[in-house]
Amino acid sequence: MYAEKLEEIKRLVKAYSGLLIKGSLEAKFEEIYKLWVSKTGNNPFKLLDLLKNNPAELREFISDITINESFFFRNAEQFECLKNLPQTPINKKPEINILSIGCSNGCEPYSLAMYIHKNLPELFKKIRITGIDISSKIIEVAKAGIYQSWYLRHTRKEYLENYFKKIDNDYAVINEIKNKVDFLTENFLDFNINTTYQVVFCRNFLIYFAPETIEQICLKISKLLDKDGYIIFGHSDTLMVPGSIFAKNGCRFYVTTLNDSKNIQNITDIPIRMSYDLNSSQGRPKKDESEVFKKGVQFIKDGVYAEAAKEFEYLLKKINPKNLRAATFLAYCHYRLGNLKEAEEVLDSIINKECMIYEPYLIYAILLFDKKQYEVSLENLRKVLFINPESEIGWFYLGQVYEQIKEKASAINAYKRAINIIETFPETKRYPLSPEITAESLKEWITNKLSKLES
Repeated sequence: MYAEKLEEIKRLVKAYSGLLIKGSLEAKFEEIYKLWVSKTGNNPFKLLDLLKNNPAELREFISDITINESFFFRNAEQFECLKNLPQTPINKKPEINILSIGCSNGCEPYSLAMYIHKNLPELFKKIRITGIDISSKIIEVAKAGIYQSWYLRHTRKEYLENYFKKIDNDYAVINEIKNKVDFLTENFLDFNINTTYQVVFCRNFLIYFAPETIEQICLKISKLLDKDGYIIFGHSDTLMVPGSIFAKNGCRFYVTTLNDSKNIQNITDIPIRMSYDLNSSQGRPKKDESEVFKKGVQFIKDGVYAEAAKEFEYLLKKINPKNLRAATFLAYCHYRLGNLKEAEEVLDSIINKECMIYEPYLIYAILLFDKKQYEVSLENLRKVLFINPESEIGWFYLGQVYEQIKEKASAINAYKRAINIIETFPETKRYPLSPEITAESLKEWITNKLSKLES
């Protein structure tokens, strides 16, 4: 009966929001479910009734499941397409409406207002920005417009000085910017406002949804968008967008190419491979890049991490600074050498580019686990398993984190997921970064862990 109610809640979430509970969201869902069901005296029937009969509660439940991570000027290079607006028919309109979908705590719409004020002052008086999110709690944060310094970690000095007012240790968005932004608590699929938008930002939003829901979202955007409009998707959304929907409407469809999006779907399936940036590859000595990369990997296999680090540093400085996998391996070398500060700096530089390879998050999670920062490690592991739900190492470390925070049942589930994946491998499979470990030895270690936990 318990399992049936759990599945019914999942169906309710999907029916209301289109959110598909799978991959790393499965673990997050179970965690949030436990917190919420405890409010009803551990009665899943009461929780189901609460969510069915109270849309506000259901929105908050869904918001708790999704991972809200936002900061000012996230992927700021994507704002550059707005510089074209003065040369387009949009410039002739009396008002320019901009929509930020899944706006979270307001960092994106406020960043847009600041960017336009600084770079397109002639358009600033005409813009109206709307941020929409399903969570009323997070929208209240956005409306307040007060942020800790963490959310401004990628904000340039001139923006800090001109668009924020320091209040104790926090930063408040100035009224000139706040007055340009409206915030709405709304499920986007139910969004029926009678407005045409010239620019729509829909970044890192589609990744949470099933394919049929993604099509509904994109159809809705196409109906809201001006015939001369711009649609900006995030790096992680690019593989999911049915571009034909927007082509029919003649929309300008913008995505940036920090990574080769054509290879994103395969990149996590191959432990050691090159990650070329297509925009800078022409005329570059690819053979040299490949040879340097392989040489670095061989040094790792031999346990000579200082030499491996030199190879990856050379590759990044002299050949291809955008090879994210080389940067990931460099961070791993720093980690093994005990240079934790350097490792974190390299990992930050990768993660801030919104890469869709899971290894940087995994190495970060392991580093944080070693530092006993279990909650932050947990967040990174969720991202690992969102990108690659079949990462047995991700599930293995998730089990270890849950053990440390005394979540025994969750630890057991994570270890079992790891074993189920390992059983699909040849027993002799070895791990590129830890060649002394085989699939069989890892399975044996986890089995011993499980026998102790379940005894």
